[in-house]
Amino acid sequence: MKKQTGETLAEVSELVCYGVVKAGTSVLYTNGSTRAGLNTPISLNKLRAACRSMESNRGKFVNSKIAAGPNFDTSPVEPSYIVFMHTDCTADVRDLPGFTKKVEYGSAIKACHPREIGACEDFRFVPSPLFEPFLAGGASVSTSGMKSAGASKCDVYPMIIMAEDAWGHVSLKGKGYTGISPTLISSKVKNHANPLGMFGYVGADFWYAPVRLNENWMIRIETCVTDI
Repeated sequence: MKKQTGETLAEVSELVCYGVVKAGTSVLYTNGSTRAGLNTPISLNKLRAACRSMESNRGKFVNSKIAAGPNFDTSPVEPSYIVFMHTDCTADVRDLPGFTKKVEYGSAIKACHPREIGACEDFRFVPSPLFEPFLAGGASVSTSGMKSAGASKCDVYPMIIMAEDAWGHVSLKGKGYTGISPTLISSKVKNHANPLGMFGYVGADFWYAPVRLNENWMIRIETCVTDI
């Protein structure tokens, strides 16, 4: 129960951060000008458009992860923009012209994250099933061949492209909390609520705040994915 609670709260904090970051105001669509008209997958030209926009706003490549404290990991990253996306986007990303698999990087290049799948031009791709889509948020499926949860309208997936210092987060410590604070009461502890020592409690909480620091250094590309 301790392990499951820790894993669950870690995912909750990830989703809190994702909710803040995906609400950014800089957005591109793989086709059209609104989410409701989407019916095409990601393309190299759309990634290049995102790159052009961030470079014109002097967005920097991500060169390293910066440790915010003892509870945040740090590791080297080759200069690039990082793309966070749902795992459903993986097949279309692998089909991009010039895509390089992570296993082909060679020993001189280290992955920016254990889930990284590869790179294309100035981008490194990190998928996760936590980065959920807007179900049935796009255009009619018709003959587009795009994935749809309800088989009527295309699902829309946000692909979030980050430059350095685009966002930040902190584990708040106002009450002595550092990261996730567990509460464990063994069933062996007898008290007025548990006089016979028959049950225990496992729980946890955390204080955490993410923030978007520069809207021009992050772009959300909204895309559909091929139904395979």
